[in-house]
Amino acid sequence: MPHSEEALPPAEKLSGKHIADYAAKLKKEKPTQYKKLFSGYIAANVSPEELSKLFESTKVRILSNSPVEKKPVEQKDKDEKPKPKKASKSGAAG
Repeated sequence: MPHSEEALPPAEKLSGKHIADYAAKLKKEKPTQYKKLFSGYIAANVSPEELSKLFESTKVRILSNSPVEKKPVEQKDKDEKPKPKKASKSGAAG
């Protein structure tokens, strides 16, 4: 999907580093709150402090299983008029 680099969050957020850093800080300073907040990860045997590694391995698996093909962008003639949309049937079934 076409996008500009400005539309993406910082690399730290894409990697999950901010979550891992927060988890490490919380585990040290407030262990009870850490256990409560990250209970889903803990129950799934995922260390919240290792989320960056999990994000990266997931990204690698996704990219290796789905080759990205760039499709040429179809150029429209400036004088070409848009095709009218078909009217949809509206009404409740009953």
